Amino acid sequence: MNHNRFLGFMTTGGGIHLLVDRDLCYGCGACVMVCPLDALRLMGWRAVVDDEACTLCDHCLPSCPVDALSMEAVH
Repeated sequence: MNHNRFLGFMTTGGGIHLLVDRDLCYGCGACVMVCPLDALRLMGWRAVVDDEACTLCDHCLPSCPVDALSMEAVH
């Protein structure tokens, strides 16, 4: 994982993370509003993932107007 670029991440048993690209995220809050589990929040004008609450349901992905959210496999 690249700590310079990503703020939030979540790892599951399946080896997938939810990543927030801080170079793209500008803190609009769209992902926060659609998350059914309150697993995303704004911190310092950027979205961050609550790794305890996120289940990778992917409701947030299509809500982001700048595609700052992605799910990546753990290597």
